[in-house]
Amino acid sequence: GELEFNAALKYNAKAKEKIKYSGNAELYKLKLNIDNLKGDFAAEQVKIDFVNDNVGLNIIGGFFDGNPISGSVEVSNFDNMSISGKINGTAELTMLNRFLPDIGKPELTGQASFNLSGSGRMEDLAQFKVNGNLQIKNGKYTAETLPEPIEFFELSLNIEPKKIVINNLSVKSTSSQFSLKGSLSDPFPYFLPGYEGEAKKPSIDFKLTSKRFDTDKLFPEVVPGSGSNLAEMPIDSLPPLPIPDINGTGTAEIETLIYSDVEFTNIKCDVSIKDRKIFVTNARGNAYTGQVTGKMSMDLSDFENPSYNGEFTGTQIEANDFLSRFTKYGGHLYGKTNMTGGFSASGWDPEPIINSLDMSGKADFKEAKLINFDLIKKMADQLKFKTFDEEIIRDLNSTYHVKNGRIAFDKFNFGSSLGDWVVGGSVGFDGTLDYSGTILLSEKVTKELLSQSGLVSGLAGLLKDKSSNRVKVPFKLSGPFSKPNISLDLSSNDVIKENIGDAIKGLFGK
Repeated sequence: GELEFNAALKYNAKAKEKIKYSGNAELYKLKLNIDNLKGDFAAEQVKIDFVNDNVGLNIIGGFFDGNPISGSVEVSNFDNMSISGKINGTAELTMLNRFLPDIGKPELTGQASFNLSGSGRMEDLAQFKVNGNLQIKNGKYTAETLPEPIEFFELSLNIEPKKIVINNLSVKSTSSQFSLKGSLSDPFPYFLPGYEGEAKKPSIDFKLTSKRFDTDKLFPEVVPGSGSNLAEMPIDSLPPLPIPDINGTGTAEIETLIYSDVEFTNIKCDVSIKDRKIFVTNARGNAYTGQVTGKMSMDLSDFENPSYNGEFTGTQIEANDFLSRFTKYGGHLYGKTNMTGGFSASGWDPEPIINSLDMSGKADFKEAKLINFDLIKKMADQLKFKTFDEEIIRDLNSTYHVKNGRIAFDKFNFGSSLGDWVVGGSVGFDGTLDYSGTILLSEKVTKELLSQSGLVSGLAGLLKDKSSNRVKVPFKLSGPFSKPNISLDLSSNDVIKENIGDAIKGLFGK
């Protein structure tokens, strides 16, 4: 470019300020190229004015990488430097790619427009004042470390010295979409680049809305047991924390939320964030044709071993939907259940989560339908009485506990056409059974057994309950669910133990 300047210098050895200078310079048709920075800076004119302890610069008709830019800056008091300036214009986000880490090959695109001003002393960034606004449109972000690319995002901010107002943040990925509005208090100097002093932690107040938010795909690292085994991944390829280290409070309204393959609808909740802990309270919505309420906390302060705690209540939940998702026993039990419970767990991956999972609660059915349940069919076959492909059971309720990889049920009662059941025991996540109980056969089934000849009627007579005059069959279930072992449990029947003992057990086994 072309340079014109005028300068004046005055020296007086006797004066307090021995040297005085002043002047101005003008750059015309300026072009500036910086190695490794995409795009050149150009300006029709740059004006510079200077006097002792003060220099000012004004850009007129500037462009960066073809985008218009203008601004001014003034620096004064060089011994305790103060700076003030403003800048406005547009820019392509691709210029920021050179500052992104190499891991994952991240790529950022979009258009930004800005109008910013700031002032303060360089040695006291905590008091630096920033004002203005920033907009981003048509943003995209891809990286190999992301579960899925961010196909679109836009942002609109108003910036004040003590607050950033988020007019709108909209993000759309392959599976999800959300919008956020709110404000961030005390953003400076916490977010000023290069600031290393103590700073008050920012706090965000927000409202998040979403038509569809698929946590499983967007943030697999915060879904217990999903995604890759993080323990086996190199430390520098692990995904970053899903939130910055700030505090906050807000609300969320999500039309469809996918979490751990469960679809929740019309979810509303309160959210608070403090010291890398996320607390979700007053959560309410729909799942499996019923209603759910609850609260949950997720502690990410120890990123290598996050922990979870929560409580929940489910009302009129369809049992088959629930069982089909979390167990191998779907397709057999249909009916509306009410559930309550609490849980705690820790870890990223399935094994440590299952080993640490501690859950307890209650579940009850007023009426349910049992269809083609092999366990009952096999038991009926061994005891030589008839059963049905479809069975109605009533008033089933129980407390349950999950620990050490097993779901244990306290003794629970329910009624069916076969009779009155009392059952207790546990089932493992590996599918093994350990149950015992009794069935007090109905009068009809009792008559069928007693009318048979030989061993069956004799055994039935020994198992007859004196108070009800009905046969009570004690049983045990063990082994894998696919091939259960069903046996008589005679340990509590003193008459049979004294008179017949193991012989009856052997015959029953045959």
